[in-house]
Amino acid sequence: MNIEKSKFWVLTPWRLLLAVSAVQLVFWLVVDPVFINIDRPNFKPYEITEHRLIRTTSQGDTKPSEEAMAKAASAEPSLFAKGLYTIRTDFDLPVVPENGIALLDNYAGDNSRFYVNGKLLAAPGSMDLEKPTYHGLIKRINNIPSSMLVDGTNKIETTLLFGLSREAITPPPLLLDFKEAEREFGWAAFMIHEARIISIIAGAVLSLFLLTALIRSRDKSILFWLFCLSASWTFHNFYYFWVNIPIHGQLRGYVYCLVTLFLSACWPIFVDRWSGYPKRWFFVLMLGAFAVGAIGITYWLLFTNSVHAFDNSAALIDKMGLAFMAAFLARLAWHLARKRDEKRIWEAAIIVLLGLLFILFLYNNLFLGRSSPHLRLGQPLFLLAFAIAFFARNFQLFQSSAQISELLQGKLNLREAELEEAHVREKQLVREQAYGDERQRIMRDMHDGIGSSLMSMLFAAKNGNAKPEKVADDLQHLIDEMRLMIDSIDTVGESLSSALGTFRKRVQSRVEAAKFKFVWNGALDKKLPTLGSRQALQVFRIMQEAVANALKHSGGDTVSITIQPDPQDLGSVRISIVDNGLGITTTNKNGYGLDNMRARAAAIGAEISFSDAEPKGTCVELHIPKQVMPDAGKDDPIA
Repeated sequence: MNIEKSKFWVLTPWRLLLAVSAVQLVFWLVVDPVFINIDRPNFKPYEITEHRLIRTTSQGDTKPSEEAMAKAASAEPSLFAKGLYTIRTDFDLPVVPENGIALLDNYAGDNSRFYVNGKLLAAPGSMDLEKPTYHGLIKRINNIPSSMLVDGTNKIETTLLFGLSREAITPPPLLLDFKEAEREFGWAAFMIHEARIISIIAGAVLSLFLLTALIRSRDKSILFWLFCLSASWTFHNFYYFWVNIPIHGQLRGYVYCLVTLFLSACWPIFVDRWSGYPKRWFFVLMLGAFAVGAIGITYWLLFTNSVHAFDNSAALIDKMGLAFMAAFLARLAWHLARKRDEKRIWEAAIIVLLGLLFILFLYNNLFLGRSSPHLRLGQPLFLLAFAIAFFARNFQLFQSSAQISELLQGKLNLREAELEEAHVREKQLVREQAYGDERQRIMRDMHDGIGSSLMSMLFAAKNGNAKPEKVADDLQHLIDEMRLMIDSIDTVGESLSSALGTFRKRVQSRVEAAKFKFVWNGALDKKLPTLGSRQALQVFRIMQEAVANALKHSGGDTVSITIQPDPQDLGSVRISIVDNGLGITTTNKNGYGLDNMRARAAAIGAEISFSDAEPKGTCVELHIPKQVMPDAGKDDPIA
C-alpha cells in the first residue's frame, strides 16, 4: 500500500507537466500557425517613396512639429493629442494593375478617411471630435480600384481622428496587388473581423451559461469568478469592435482601463477559488490592489486634463496586470506543490495556457507597443475547453450525487423501518406498563378499600359487634367500591363526550338504586375540549369518586351533575357534582379521596375545587381548559 502511494506521489507531477506541455504544444504548433499567425512569404508590396505627417487640426489647431512629422514615418511612438491628423503617403506605379491595389493600413487612430489622388476612397462612420465612431479599430482590406490610380506617382492622404490623447505609431500602409492581397491576407482579414465576431459571440454565450449555472449552483464562489473572467474578457474583446460606443474621450479610456484591470485581478482570485482552499488574506490583497489601481486611473482620466493621462493609466494597468499574473502563477504553483495528488490536471494545464496568453498580451502592450492577437483569438477556445472540462467533472459528481442520494434513500427507508419497529415495541411496552400500573392500582384499592372493610367486618363479627344494620351498610359500601373499580377498569370511550355519555348511563341507575334523585344537565352549545382516551378516563374517575362520596357520606337524597361552558374562558368546560347533604365543612371530607381527585385533575392540566353548595350540600367543580396537557393521562397519578 505504501509503495503504491509513493509511486502515485512521484508520477502525479510528471502527469501534470505532460498535460501542460501537451496543451502548450497544441496551441503553439497547431492553433497559432494554422489559425492565428499564418506564414506569408510570397507577397511583394509596392515601394513607398514618401510617408509623412502634413497637417493637423487639433483642439488648439497647432501645426505639427518637425519632430512629430519625422516620427510619423517611423515606428517610434509619438504623442497625438485629441484632434484630426492628415498623413501623406506617396508610391510609384509603372503600370496600373487591372484589379486595382489593396491598401492595408496600420494606423492607430480611432477613425479614418482615405483619399487616393484627391478622390475619396473610404469614409466609415463619423469624424466628429465630440461624438466620433471607432471604425479605425476594425482593419479591413481596402480595394483601390484601377480608375483611381495613375501610371507613375500616386498619392494617398489619410485623415486620422484621435478622440483621446495618447502615444501611437503611424507606420506606412501595406500596398500590394489586390488579388495577391486576398490570397495572402484573406485569412488574416477573416481572423481580424469575422473570427473576432465569432469569438465575442462565443464569450457572450459562455458568460450567459455560466451566469445561469451560477444562479442555480449551491457553491457560487468558483463559478462567480469564472463568470467574471468570461464576461470581462468578452467585454474587453467587444470594446475593440464596438464602433458606435456612446461614450467618448477620457471616459471611454477610463472604461477600457477599468475593465482591463479587473480582468487582470480576476485571474489570481479565480485560481485561488479553483484550488479549493481559498485564502481570505490573498483575496483581500488582490481586491485591495485592484482598488488602488482603480483609484489611480480614476484620478488620471477623470480628474486631470493631462495629454499623458491615458498613457499613464495604460502603463499602470499593464504593470499591475503583470503583477496580478505573477500572483496568479505563484498561487497556482503553491496549490500544485501542496496538493501533489491533484486530479484536475487538464484544467490546470488550460489555466496555465490562458494565464500565459494574458501575460503575453500585457507584455506586448507594455514593452512592444502593440497588441497580440493570441489573447482575443485563442482565449475563447481554451476558456470554453476549461468550462467543458469543469462541467464534465461536476457532471460526474452530479451522477455520484444521484447515486449517493439513492444509497441514502435506501438507508433512510431501512432506518424508518427500524424506527417503526422500535415504535411498535415501545407502544407494546407502554401498554404492558399501563396494564401493570392498573394491576398495581387495583391491588392497592382492593387491599386498602375492600380488604380493609372486610377485615373490619371480620373483627366486628369475632367480637360480637356485627349488628345487621351495620353489616348491611358495610356490604353496600363494598359493592359500591367494587362497582367503582370495575367502571374504572372498563373503557370509557375515546373522547370526553363519549366518557360523559358512558358515565351518565352507568351512574344514573346506581344513584337511583341508592334511593337518590339523579339530576343531569348536560346541554352544551359549544364543542367540548379534545381529550385522549386516558385523559377522558381521568375525568371519568374524578366524577365517579365525587358521586360515590355523595352517596356514602353526604346524608342527602339528591345528586345533580351540570356540564356547561366556562363564560370566562371560551372553549373550556366546567363540570359540577352537587349534593343536598350536610356540606363539606360539616362532614370534613378530607379523607374521602379528595387528594386523589386533585392529583387526577392536575395530571390533565385541569383545576378542581371543593366547597359548600347553596342552600346546603357539597359542590365539587372541575374546570377543564380548552387545551389540556399534551401528555396528560399518560401515567395514572394514583396508580
